[in-house]
Amino acid sequence: MPENWIAYDIHRENKRAALTAIFFTGLEKKIAPLALCHLLGDITLLDAHDTENIVRLAYALVEYAPDQTCSWSAYAQSLRLNDQMDDAKKAVDKGLDIDPDCIGLLTLLGKLSLESGDVAKAEHVLRRAFDIDPQYSVLPLCEALIKAGSLDEAEKRLSDTVRQSGRTTSSEATSYIINLLKGGGKAQKISEYGKLLQQSQQSEHYDPDEIARFNQELSDCLNGHPALLFEPSNTATAQGRQAAIHNLLPPRLIDPIITMLQAEAERFFERNRQHEFMNFRPEKLNITSWAVVLEKGGYQHPHIHPGGWLSGVYYVDVGREYDEDGNGGAIEFLKPPESLIGDVNPETIVIKPQNGLMLLFPSHFYHHTIPHTGEKERISISFDIN
Repeated sequence: MPENWIAYDIHRENKRAALTAIFFTGLEKKIAPLALCHLLGDITLLDAHDTENIVRLAYALVEYAPDQTCSWSAYAQSLRLNDQMDDAKKAVDKGLDIDPDCIGLLTLLGKLSLESGDVAKAEHVLRRAFDIDPQYSVLPLCEALIKAGSLDEAEKRLSDTVRQSGRTTSSEATSYIINLLKGGGKAQKISEYGKLLQQSQQSEHYDPDEIARFNQELSDCLNGHPALLFEPSNTATAQGRQAAIHNLLPPRLIDPIITMLQAEAERFFERNRQHEFMNFRPEKLNITSWAVVLEKGGYQHPHIHPGGWLSGVYYVDVGREYDEDGNGGAIEFLKPPESLIGDVNPETIVIKPQNGLMLLFPSHFYHHTIPHTGEKERISISFDIN
């Protein structure tokens, strides 16, 4: 393994259990609430799919320190992750009663207002948050300004903040949307985006029979796995199931997947070593990974991977035979959610997956799955490198 790679952690579930035990010990030992909030954040990162457990821990924190804004912020965030939007709003209000200028709570209130469709309130709240901490609140403010049609202001606030604080995956995605809308649906030549979208059939790098057997073993293990969650909160999956691979696969199956991904990423680095995108490569390369199993009619909403720098997907079983015209189950790049772009219809890149195909792409590329039309389940494994 090249020295800049951090070994994939197959013990995350054990770590999450250990940190959870430490969290409750911290409550008993009267540890500072802010330290427990940070610990809760670490637990969430280990498996953001289990949102009900995160809510449970955050509620315990509120009971422990009801006079602290950090407690209410953590609780409200957990409720939002678990799609309990009304309860999240109530938690935000309670926190703001303690400190009306709490930047985390103001920004979260703005996000909740956006998600409920109250753009005017979101813009008002987020302007106030921006005055307190531009870096923390600029992205949701830009979303509010985009929805309000104030593209020039969104562009200026974003560029000013990026100039001071640096680019992120989310800021790149927001910049793409602004350029798309200002350009009447044409942001940058599609060929430029295509240069950073890498397709590689793994049977060209490894023995085809071995790849087929490996995919079958993965499919047998993932089909019907009890740890897969149906339409988990905080994900883009609809009519399908999803979970982190460390909860699904034994090390003997995880290790080959990570080895293939690392080799594919090294080819990406070599191929694009002169590209501007490589200037923002993390110093150390960490991998997170999860499996997605879509039923017939299942799909993924348009999304980015804000926690990643480079993302990817490996197709275990596409669940159907692709004909010349059918795109059901294909992946489409560069089309943001309609809630952000309205009737704009951008040029996109559509790829019909194949068993054994691995794709790599910048994490700020919007992508979604066209509804799966096969009778068999469509099984894939996704990655973030950060």
